[in-house]
Amino acid sequence: MSSRSRWALLILFLPSLLFASDLRNDLDKRLDQVRRRFRLNRAIGVLVQNMESGETIYSHNADKKFIPASGMKLVTIAASLHYLGPNYRFDTQFLVDGPLESGVLKSNLYVKGSGDPSLTEGDLDSITAALAGAGIREITGNLILDDSFFDDQLRGPGSYDNILKKGLPIQSALSYNFNIVELRAEPSAKIGARANLRDGGYGYFEVLNRVKTSSRGRPWMSIKKLRRDRVVVYGRVVAGDEETSSGFVAPDPPQYFASALLGKLKERGVLFYGDVVRRVAPKTGLEVLYVHRSARLIQILELLGKNSNNFVAEQMLKALGAHRWGESGSFDNGARALSE
Repeated sequence: MSSRSRWALLILFLPSLLFASDLRNDLDKRLDQVRRRFRLNRAIGVLVQNMESGETIYSHNADKKFIPASGMKLVTIAASLHYLGPNYRFDTQFLVDGPLESGVLKSNLYVKGSGDPSLTEGDLDSITAALAGAGIREITGNLILDDSFFDDQLRGPGSYDNILKKGLPIQSALSYNFNIVELRAEPSAKIGARANLRDGGYGYFEVLNRVKTSSRGRPWMSIKKLRRDRVVVYGRVVAGDEETSSGFVAPDPPQYFASALLGKLKERGVLFYGDVVRRVAPKTGLEVLYVHRSARLIQILELLGKNSNNFVAEQMLKALGAHRWGESGSFDNGARALSE
């Protein structure tokens, strides 16, 4: 090819090269603007490449290593669907070892959990309605809690111990309300008086009420731990407003479940005279009184993904370990299932 021909080709392709360069510069500016807008500098890595040529179009911290954080939820969701399937449901079993006579359950009532991450107040209302509907008016035996489907490590290795910090989930095979004790304060009729406080834990913790009713201002609530089984709640509610709520992590999930269960049974007129005991239910000799089934797994995973729910993710991790390896679910064997 002659020198003149080469220059002719260069002149022919020059506009397209300049156009591609302008596009690249425009993309650089727009993506940099997005980063600055959301103050994303060191916390994000971006690499945009042409899939055909492999040419790098935009790069920012592309070779830096990051903690995957909530991105790991995608792996957990995929593994859950792979091992359990979209229609899987968690069962919470209520078992007895004796008769129900004239409204009196003369036996122990066993509750066996399977790690249901979605069991909340509405579910417990349905459970207690079913138990009362079965004719139970008194329980003279013990309430026995079996949470052996998971091991006894309550928090993951990346967590730390702070009972009141709600962002740090605590795990158990027998969990309730994401293991968060919810406190709700309503204004009282008199300005300056203590608010009406509803304890979602039904006495699981001793709660000291220091929330006042005010005629104006911004409603707020703050909870402080005094000791392992006592908290004090401060705050303000405003007359004429709706209730204000806050909560704290339950350090003993099965005990919290039991407290809420017995509290709701009492509201339905069912009296309990036994003790609350934690141990593994025997494999034989028990009769099924009631089984609560969760929503389909695909619905639970929607809660996990759309809300980036840490509690649900950790529950699913342990449940995967238990199902895959046939032993108590743990963070370690759950991680093995994910790796596989």
